[in-house]
Amino acid sequence: IKIKHYDLFRLKSVEEIQNLDLFEDSAKVITLIEWPQIIKKKPNNLIELNFEYGKDHQTRSVQIKGLNL
Repeated sequence: IKIKHYDLFRLKSVEEIQNLDLFEDSAKVITLIEWPQIIKKKPNNLIELNFEYGKDHQTRSVQIKGLNL
């Protein structure tokens, strides 16, 4: 299995992500994307992990959504 990681934090437009081949259609690829808010069309087989820190930065939580979770 190939794992691909993308950090989209500095991207400013949708056009900048078109050449990245983010959603390669393969059962042998896991794609991890940080800062995915710029992506308009999401894949069907998406699992979202949303991390949040508490006010004291000593606690944190994660919300998992997708694939009937």
